[in-house]
This record gives sequence, C-alpha cells and structure tokens, in this order.
Amino acid sequence: MERLRNALLPVRCLACGCNVSCVGHQGGLPCCKTCADALLAKPQVRCVQCALPLGPRPQAFGWTRCRHCRATPNAAIASVACHNYATPADLWLLQMKYGGRPELARLLGAWLALALKQAGDHARPDVIVPVPMHPDKQRQRGYNQAELLARAVARHTGIALNTTLLQRARPSASSQSRKGRQARMAKTDNPFRCQKAIPAELRIGLVDDVITTQATMQACVDALRKAGATQFTLMAVCRTPE
Repeated sequence: MERLRNALLPVRCLACGCNVSCVGHQGGLPCCKTCADALLAKPQVRCVQCALPLGPRPQAFGWTRCRHCRATPNAAIASVACHNYATPADLWLLQMKYGGRPELARLLGAWLALALKQAGDHARPDVIVPVPMHPDKQRQRGYNQAELLARAVARHTGIALNTTLLQRARPSASSQSRKGRQARMAKTDNPFRCQKAIPAELRIGLVDDVITTQATMQACVDALRKAGATQFTLMAVCRTPE
C-alpha cells in the first residue's frame, strides 16, 4: 500500500524537488538523502560571537572567536549559522526568497533549530524575533522569509515567538546583496524601531536568512538595546565568509 501511495502521490524533496521514497530526514519533513546528507553534515566550527568559520589554526589554538571578535569580545552576543553562503544552501535561500518557494522555510528553519541546539545553552534565547521587512516590500513578495524561518525555529525548539516586537519603519535604500562591505557598515539612520520595553534579563534571538557583515543584525540590536534588551543571539541559515 505504501509503495502504491508513493507511485500515485509521489513525495518530493522540499530542497531539490526530486521524488523521495521516505520522509523524516530533517524535522519530519520530506528530504532526499543527498539533501539530508548536506543538512546533517558535521557542522563547521564557527566564531561564537559572529559565526564566521574558524580555520584549523584558530581551532588548534583553542580559540572560540575569530580574530575580529577576539579584539572586541562581547559575551552578551552569540551567533549561530548553519552553513557558509555557498552551494547548496545559497541556492535554497535564493529559491525561498525570490523563487516563490516559501515552503523551504520549514526545512531551513528546522536546520537552524538544530544548529541552535548544537550551539549550547549559552546561546538559547528566551524569545525569537524575526528581522522585520517593510510592509510595502512584504506585500510585494507575499511573505517575510525571516518570519517563516523564525516560526519554524520556534516550533522545533519550543521557544516563544514574537513577530511584532521589532518593526521596520522604512525600507532599505537598496539590496544588501549588491553593496560592498563599507557601504553595508556605513552609519545611517536606523530603519528599525522597538516600541515596547524589554527586560534586561531577556535574551533576544534574532532570525534572518543570511548574515553578511552583520550590519542589518547590528541595526536590529541597536533598536532593541534602546528598548532595554542587553543579551542577543543572532541566527541565520547562512553566513557570508570573509
């Protein structure tokens, strides 16, 4: 009966779309063996503060932070990422954001939840907050991919979700993906706002699809700090390496 059901109603891998004969490789979601192997591969050792990958030499020295974060250590900030912004994860993100495949957030969010669990208790937030999208842009796309990821992370970890704590007051001038590092990090008026007071002991878990220079995450952190937050975990499916 199971074989007949699969023949008549084939299950497709959420990541690549191929037919799969079994499900549950990743958070109970349909995923073929090739994509599941990529999702469940041994995670790369990363800086606990910014999630940049740590090479063999820093690891040999026992470093837990990259050279940048060793110069400016901040125990109040932890960062978690699943993969470098490289194949296949970058293609999955592009499909989710621009290819009209929001369902990929279920799979990628489960992957991010696993990475958060592997990061340890120090990184576990008390509440999960997606990086907000300006309402005009969200209406144009039809969804905020960061919110979809955040919902999946919350579902797989049991952590509370708050989608209204942070708002985007104005759209970004242009896509971050087309900016250089200096342009990304240039000081501009913060487009994010938080109108609600936040207890200092509450660790905020910010979720986005990709971390590049951390400029967007830093702007969110700045807005949340003004509201009283002091501890943060920055989470993304991908981290752009140096």
